[in-house]
Amino acid sequence: MIQFVLNLMWTPIFFYGHQLWLSCLIILLLIIFVVLTMIEFYKADPIASWILIPYLVWIIYAGYLNLYICFRN
Repeated sequence: MIQFVLNLMWTPIFFYGHQLWLSCLIILLLIIFVVLTMIEFYKADPIASWILIPYLVWIIYAGYLNLYICFRN
């Protein structure tokens, strides 16, 4: 649920609010919560944890792009 809320928050804060550093913080929190979810999923079913790897990679890439934009502006 927290990941869903963070995902919903990121788009308007980044694109409409132009709060670049706040959106970086949201991405960082999102990465942390995805990793925590993967750890919890691994306890129940390791395959479920591995399925989240592409999502984590995508979020890390989005965070990299967000950080790049922050430093370039």
